[in-house]
Amino acid sequence: MKSVVFAAGEGTRLNPLTSTRPKHLLPLAGKPLLIHIIQEIASAGIEEIGIVVHHYKEKIINILGDGSIFNVKIRYIYQDKLDGTASALEVSKNFVGNNDVLVVYGDVTATRDIIEGAINLFKEKNPDCVIVGVEVKNPEEYGVLLVENGRLKCIVEKPKKEEVTSNLINAGIYVFSPAIFKTLNKIGYSPRGERELTDAITMLSKKGSVLVFDGGGGWWFDIGRPWDYLDANRFFLKKIRRSVKGYVKGYLEGEVFVGENAVIMPGAVILGPSYIGSNSVIGPNSVVGPYTYIGKGVSIGSLTSISSSIIMDYSEIGSGTIIDESIIGEKVKIGNNVLIKSTVSSDETIKTIIKNRIIDSRRKRLGAIIGDRCVIDDRVILYPGTSIQNDTIWRESNIFHLG
Repeated sequence: MKSVVFAAGEGTRLNPLTSTRPKHLLPLAGKPLLIHIIQEIASAGIEEIGIVVHHYKEKIINILGDGSIFNVKIRYIYQDKLDGTASALEVSKNFVGNNDVLVVYGDVTATRDIIEGAINLFKEKNPDCVIVGVEVKNPEEYGVLLVENGRLKCIVEKPKKEEVTSNLINAGIYVFSPAIFKTLNKIGYSPRGERELTDAITMLSKKGSVLVFDGGGGWWFDIGRPWDYLDANRFFLKKIRRSVKGYVKGYLEGEVFVGENAVIMPGAVILGPSYIGSNSVIGPNSVVGPYTYIGKGVSIGSLTSISSSIIMDYSEIGSGTIIDESIIGEKVKIGNNVLIKSTVSSDETIKTIIKNRIIDSRRKRLGAIIGDRCVIDDRVILYPGTSIQNDTIWRESNIFHLG
């Protein structure tokens, strides 16, 4: 069996973060999401993996190489036209050949147990397809699986909340026989202008040849929006174990990873689970964590508080600054006494801008999303849901507040 991972998409709902990198390389607990996926596939015994690429493909290739560091062989498959997941699998036909294939979307989380469970069901029952289902609290936002006696009846895409009859949704993980390519030939364009892999699965389900592997819940995240990314960060940080490779002059509480040559200054407190990257410096009397990822080469001043956040490589955070539930890009400079608020006093949920539209996050706690190389001046207040594009200078008079 081979595996194909889809990593060609642009991930525009995660802008500004994905305007300079593919979403599949967003860091989670010290490793890009795509590396987490590859390691789980490899641990399930699959040795040949095809990565479908397009957006920033060079960055993916530079990080993954030929796959030897993961004990697998990686082949890169270029999807010239980004016209859907059916096309993404179709361009992989020569790589797959006459083999069965595990397909994983490159922006979802997967585990070895789930992968092995789906493969074992496929080998035992010999269907045309096994689709992995996952139980979620908000099924109306995804493709809901309707199942009868273990077989897929149909996929209902984003039903109205009052019409939802199941919390089992499509996880974006499948096992196919090579016969899938004959079905893909019959797939046209959906109303949203894409050739959908789920249309091929629906076609197969009408023959009763699609089985559903129920993966339960709690392990799956779709890294499609900033708050999904923050949730996934929390999930992966829960897996880390204490490891100190740097210099700790402050105090560590719980499971904390401290990378090589990182320095935790006197009086600083790191609350686990948290990750401090190599060559980063946490200033005196600052508090970092819990659920916080600090990339490599990050500098944090004194008396600063950072919680439930992601700070990417080579960013600089001043003294007396408060950051909560936020995502800070690479090489960002945040001044002294900056306040990034994450809650509002009313009962309303927090809104933000995605693809030039105001979107309700349905959350009561969400800070800022700040793109790469931004500069935030001293004493600036950023309100919940603030999104700042790359290379922006944000001064005190530019207070941004989404009502």
